[in-house]
Amino acid sequence: MDVAIVVSNQLAFVIGDRIGVNWRWIALEDFRRGLEVELQMAAIDPRLPESCHGAIDKAKVVFARLQQTPRYYDSISVAASVR
Repeated sequence: MDVAIVVSNQLAFVIGDRIGVNWRWIALEDFRRGLEVELQMAAIDPRLPESCHGAIDKAKVVFARLQQTPRYYDSISVAASVR
């Protein structure tokens, strides 16, 4: 069963602001897409502890990954489409 989680731009912006994302350096669309990916992975992986499933926790992961590799979630999308 596929889990489809959709995060709006508005919600991504609010969550990003809450954790201190600098929108001059991180593109909202990249952050939103990353948040969807991370939340989907948490929803389908029962091995993760419940505390790891929260949007704020996942947003921090997204923020850290995008700071290191700005187009990180583009490479994830390409890898997923090759399967």
